[in-house]
Amino acid sequence: MSLAAGLFTLLGLLLFQLYRVGASAWQKSDAELDLMRDLQVVLARLNRDAQGSTYGSLSRDATALSFLTAVSSGSSPQFVVDPITFRPVWQRYLVYYYTPASQTLAVREEPMVPPATSAAPIESVAGQPLSSYCNSGRPLATHVTLFQVDVTDPDLLEVTLEGRKKRYGSERLETLRMKTTVRMRN
Repeated sequence: MSLAAGLFTLLGLLLFQLYRVGASAWQKSDAELDLMRDLQVVLARLNRDAQGSTYGSLSRDATALSFLTAVSSGSSPQFVVDPITFRPVWQRYLVYYYTPASQTLAVREEPMVPPATSAAPIESVAGQPLSSYCNSGRPLATHVTLFQVDVTDPDLLEVTLEGRKKRYGSERLETLRMKTTVRMRN
């Protein structure tokens, strides 16, 4: 009888340990998937926006990146082209910026008044440093711990994002780093 009780207790402990390992793996993958989804959405948007821009409008610093877009704003956005020269008509600047204190990556749209076919960095048009546009943006992702932009060729950007997020019920941080390379086409 005592042997059966001992075996039953041992089996119960093994099943409980198996449950704990499974729950821990599920919590880890859940945190990693949340990070992956958030970072992929940001990188896909940044990739799409930068592909339609030009290197001549690029501006960056340690926590921000800015470039022009020819996509109109509104309910039906369109890539605006001059009907005579077939060159893009730049509509607004997109300023992607990272705030380390809140671990947030956000984007701010600054209109180019008036829209033009010539491109220049935001500092030369507005006369203010890029850092002055790093506020009042729309948050794109949270839990971001690294936003790094490197120029590898004259029109090739390499963007690296890293995120860290706590698992549910644990203080342990899950870390994910993603990178994309973008060619500015116009």
